[in-house]
Amino acid sequence: MSSEATRLTADDRAEITELFARYAWTGDTGDIDGYVGLFTEDGVFDGVSGYYDGEAGLRRLAEEMHKGLRSRGLQHWVGNSMFSGTGERCVVQSMCFAPRRIENEHMIVFVGYYVDTCVKVEGEWKFERRRWRPWAGEVVTGSRPWETDADDGGWLSRHGKG
Repeated sequence: MSSEATRLTADDRAEITELFARYAWTGDTGDIDGYVGLFTEDGVFDGVSGYYDGEAGLRRLAEEMHKGLRSRGLQHWVGNSMFSGTGERCVVQSMCFAPRRIENEHMIVFVGYYVDTCVKVEGEWKFERRRWRPWAGEVVTGSRPWETDADDGGWLSRHGKG
C-alpha cells in the first residue's frame, strides 16, 4: 500500500452495504460461522446485548442471537448510512431498527444506530468494530451520534487508538 490512502469508491460503499446485509441475514437466520466471519480476528461488537470481542466472544453472541428467546423472530434492518474513510478503512453511521414477528404478533423491538469501523482484509470488507446505541437522548436532540469518550471495553487502548 502506498503512503497515500486510496479513495473510498462506489464499489467499496456497495460492498460495505452488502456486509451489513450479510450481518442481518447471518445473525437472524442462525448462520453462526457466517456471522463470525464478518468480523476481523480481533473484531468487537458493543451494543444492546453487551460487549463481545474476538472470535470466541463473537461466536457466543451469534449463538445467543440464534438460541435466545429475546431474538426469536427478529429481523435487523439498517439504512441511511453515511460513509467516511478510505478504500482500506471506513467509519459508517447507520440508523437501524428490529421488528419481530412471532406467529401473529408484530412489534418493534428496538430503534437505534450503528457506528461501524470497517476494514478491508485481503480484499474483503469486515467489521473491526460494530457499536450499537439506542435512538434516544442526545442523539435525538441533535448531538453527534457517536460517543468518542464512552467506555469501549478497552478496545481503543488495546488497539493503540486511545
